Amino acid sequence: PISVAYLSTEWHRDRRLGLQLLDVQAQPPPDAHRIVLSVVADRGYRQPQNLFPFNLLRNVAVENCASKTVLVADVDFVL
Repeated sequence: PISVAYLSTEWHRDRRLGLQLLDVQAQPPPDAHRIVLSVVADRGYRQPQNLFPFNLLRNVAVENCASKTVLVADVDFVL
């Protein structure tokens, strides 16, 4: 399983979209049933502070992981 924490500036919209946030060229991710997506509200991290809450996102992803064993890999995409 994969646990993903997604920082969102539009939390209500992104929460409704769910795994569609991870679509690439209108194609869903393979094995989407194995993905746990946590949408985290951006509470002023990027604007106006220009910060990115790495530790918060990592902790949320680990906390929601469906496995007892975790490999942490920070992969950052700014869209």
